[in-house]
Parts: sequence; structure tokens; C-alpha cells
Amino acid sequence: MRRLIAKYTEIKRFAAGIMHRISAFKPLDGSIARARADRLISLLLVCAVCVAMASNLNFALAVSVEGEFVGYVSSVEELQSILTDVNRTASGVLGYQCDLSSEISYKVAVGTAQENIEKTIEDKLYGSIEDIANLALVCVGGKAVCAYETKAEALEAIETLKGKYVNENTVSAEFAETVSVVEGYGNKQLLACQDELAKGGLLNVITVEKNTTKEPIMYETDYVLDDSMYSDEYITLTEGQYGVLSTDYYITRVNGELTEYKKSDSVVEVKPVKAVIKTGTQIRISTGTYIWPCKGYISSKFGSRSGSVGSDYHTGVDIVGSKGDPVWAADGGVVIYSGYYGGYGNLIKIRHENGDVTYYSHNSKNLVSVGDVVQQGQQIAEMGRTGSATANHVHFEIRPAGGKPADPEKYLPKGVLPVKLC
Repeated sequence: MRRLIAKYTEIKRFAAGIMHRISAFKPLDGSIARARADRLISLLLVCAVCVAMASNLNFALAVSVEGEFVGYVSSVEELQSILTDVNRTASGVLGYQCDLSSEISYKVAVGTAQENIEKTIEDKLYGSIEDIANLALVCVGGKAVCAYETKAEALEAIETLKGKYVNENTVSAEFAETVSVVEGYGNKQLLACQDELAKGGLLNVITVEKNTTKEPIMYETDYVLDDSMYSDEYITLTEGQYGVLSTDYYITRVNGELTEYKKSDSVVEVKPVKAVIKTGTQIRISTGTYIWPCKGYISSKFGSRSGSVGSDYHTGVDIVGSKGDPVWAADGGVVIYSGYYGGYGNLIKIRHENGDVTYYSHNSKNLVSVGDVVQQGQQIAEMGRTGSATANHVHFEIRPAGGKPADPEKYLPKGVLPVKLC
């Protein structure tokens, strides 16, 4: 408007100058000259206004898509650039060459190129393609493999897939490829790939699990020796305690399938505690049990008896055999007597560690001496009939704690020797 006023003022001054010149012509009547000048000024004013309006007009391309007006662009080059970009994108989305030139038209018109008109034209062009829509695209390495209506749906779907392979031991869960969700134009056919994505057919999920094992650490044992105890006697002074060894194992899986099993360094979680045990140094020679001193059969049992040889009360058992048969120690001990002893004939006495004393008599020959240490089952004599005896046999006695005789069969294994009483 200011430009128009300026033009009007300029032309008015120009017309006034012309009028001044016209009035200088004498032949013309003054009123006629003035009328002509006014007409000329009016004409010039109209011309000035038209010139001013024309100088403010802009020309642009009016663009239509599928016959519908969309807006103005500044040039054919700009419109061609927009069309080229859309064709390239649409071809990539559809997988075949796409040319939308036939969908667009334009003409020169009075108007002003609009800002952001590119986006409006693109939307109209993409909208003209049936198989393309504005979608949330799940992309692997930049390539769309699936699509959803909204970005929220896409993000939920890929997180659900990832969670499918997560358990209480999982420390990390990531996609093997670069996965992104991009909002943009995509092929509607990708919407049909949602089931495949949910089943794990499109994305690979790598998970790492941490499993920790607890293993016992064996404790050491220290022994304290005591000369007053036997070597098979033990007294626990300090209870041993197992330690705990903690080891982490990292298990890598791809879509749930094991691909790597890695052991980390082990850590001593609990230190073991040493056991302290006191034990003796003395060697035990007695077992605490008795065996039969020889082979043969029992001819006379312990207790009252009748006969021409020996006493009426028998203090042991008689075991009949052959001269020279081996006589064995019924248990380990120390020989406290070895010699001839009245009606016993050749007699051996052995004191055992529990205090019991065993007698072996009527031997034809003693093979051990006083002070000898003998083991259970060791031969100590040969069978005979020395002393008060009518046949080759062994008279065997057991005197608990070294006291009075007791029935030996209460201490010996049952049913080992047959019985043939005289």
C-alpha cells in the first residue's frame, strides 16, 4: 500500500509538471487546457496504479495430485526433485520401479510458493499408492522387516519377543542385529509379518545367563599325638568345617539355544576350618573278640562233669585233635606264662588288652616265651597230651579281667566246632 501511495504521489507531481507546461500553450483556451490536463493526470494515475500492482504480483506453479489442487511450488525443478524423491522411496518400499509422474500436474499461476509444501505433496503422492501407508517400521540393519500401526505397538512387540528368552538367571538380553523402530512410509504387506516376529523368525535375541554353583572345600586335619592312647583311639578337639567355593558360569544363548558356556574365576566364599584330633601312639594288639584256638571237636564242656581224669568241675573246654596240630592265640596279647604247670602240663597264658587272660594247656610244645607279643591267630604251641590228659587235646580257658574262669563258649563264635562228649 505504501508503494502504491508513493507511486500515486510521484505521478501526481509528474502530471502537475505536464499541466504547467500545457498552460504555456497560448492557442488553447485556459479552461480547455485545464480539462485536458485533468484527463491526462487521471489516465496517468490509472497507469501508475496498474504498474504498481503488477510490480507486486508473484508467479508460481500450482500443483495438483490426482486432479486435486495441493499448493504452490517455486519452480519445475523443485517439483521434479520432490517427485524424484517420492519415486525412489516408493520403489524401495514396494520392491519394484515406481513412477508417479502421471499422478501429478501443474500450471503457472499467480501465487506464492508455500513453505513445507514438499511434505504436503509427498503425503498426497504416497496416498495415491494403495500398498503404501504411514507405519511404524521394525528395521534390522536399516531394512524394514515388519510393520505395526503405531510405534507403541512395535516397541511392545520387540520387547515381548526379548522377554520370551529371559529367566531369573538372565543378566542381559540384546538383539544380535541393530534393531530400530522408525515411523515412516512402508509396505502394508509388512503388517502380515507380525506373527513371524512374535515367533522369533525375524529377530535374533542373544541372552546371557549367570549360574552360580556352591561347592564344598574339604578341610584339613591336624593330629595331636598322645602316648597314653592307642593308635585307633581318637578324640576330636575341634570339629572340622567345610568351606564354600563359589563359581559363576555364564551361559550365552541365541533364541534360547546354547552357544557358549563360560566359567569365570572361582571365589572362596567361606574358608574351611581345620579339624584337630587327638590320637594315641600305642599299637593295639587285641581285637576284643576271640576265635577258636585250634581245629577238632569239643569233647568236654565248661562246668560240672564226671570222669576218672581231672576235677569234677571243668574250668574250660577241651578240644580234641592230633598231636602236633597248631594251637593259635584266641586274640592278641602279651604272654605272661609259658611252661609246665602241674595237671595243665605245658601251659601258655596270654593277657589281653581288656584284662582278660586265656589259657592253652596240655601242649606237646610251647612256641612262645614270657613277654612275647602275639597277634590273634598266631601259632603259639603244638597240640599234645602233657599233664593230666588221656588224649591229644587243648584245654582252653577264658578268665575275664584275670579273675575266675568263665564259659569260653559265651565268648567264641557259635557252631564252629562239632561236639562229641566223652
